[in-house]
Amino acid sequence: MGKTLAYLIPSLLYCLENGKKLAVSTETKALQKQLLDKDIPMAREVISLHSGKSFTASLCLGSGNYPCRRRYEMLLAQGKFGPHQMRDIEAIGELFRNKSAFTRFDLRVTRELWGKIMRDPEVCHFHSCPFSSNCVFQQARRQWARSDLLVINHYLFFSNLRSGKSYLPAFDAVIFDEAHSLEEIASDQMGFSAGREDVKNVLEGLYRKGRKSGVFQAIEEPARRRKAGDLVRKTAAESETFFESLRRRIPPEKLSTRLRESLPEGRSLLQSLKEVYRALAEIDTLIEDEYRKMEYDILRARLFELIENLSLVIYGENEEYVFWIEGAEDQLLGDLRLRGQPVEVA
Repeated sequence: MGKTLAYLIPSLLYCLENGKKLAVSTETKALQKQLLDKDIPMAREVISLHSGKSFTASLCLGSGNYPCRRRYEMLLAQGKFGPHQMRDIEAIGELFRNKSAFTRFDLRVTRELWGKIMRDPEVCHFHSCPFSSNCVFQQARRQWARSDLLVINHYLFFSNLRSGKSYLPAFDAVIFDEAHSLEEIASDQMGFSAGREDVKNVLEGLYRKGRKSGVFQAIEEPARRRKAGDLVRKTAAESETFFESLRRRIPPEKLSTRLRESLPEGRSLLQSLKEVYRALAEIDTLIEDEYRKMEYDILRARLFELIENLSLVIYGENEEYVFWIEGAEDQLLGDLRLRGQPVEVA
């Protein structure tokens, strides 16, 4: 008997006999797959044979792994996808029609396309959504609530703690498999990061010269729209300058370096991002198109989070956190991120 079955069978028997819900948390998808495809079916057979009891199990994933039907239908109506994406669009539609619950792992689509249809809590209005009765994510959550065994990963476990235990259904016991990485993952989940690509993606979602898809295109007055575009371009240039200055702080042959002081060179970027946020707030009432309003809400929330996270590092006044710069292996083309984590994880 393998180690997984050695802990799984007695734990499940105890929980089933005492009406309790069990969670098993792993680090890797490989072990989750092993649990679901091999160990859990074997445990179910053994438990049924020796006690006559049965149990149900569910794989729990973060909400970004589930599709949003409303966002999908809006994407279809807007036609905001290239002809090369049509096959993927049709495959997603087929799953919506024929499968009550599915995730991004049930199909192969680009990250760009998935980002346009995935569930985003910032724009989820479940109670007023026309697709609420068939919501894939809510169906998954109802299945979790009915299950005796939840299979999760360490990242989701600590994310659930951070949200006040509001994401996952309550469970009575948890087993951590692959527990050697727990402390690192806990620190990571309780921390934050803000990268050059994060800033770039938000700004490009607001305005891109020559394109009509940016949120600031909702401004009908040409002079005002140009002013917003100029502000976005200025902020993008400041972001590149700031992050390149951070890259020079990383010693040769290293991928990261700790920050022990504030970053005054980032205050200009921070100020510009705040100006962009104010400009964004001013056009709230101008956006009537439902799809664009949804994208507006997402970008506004992401921009606010970026400003909050960058402020923590740039001013460096929170002694309960440690901050550092983290580069990618491709120093020339890779992303560059500022990270912060609590010194102690309680």
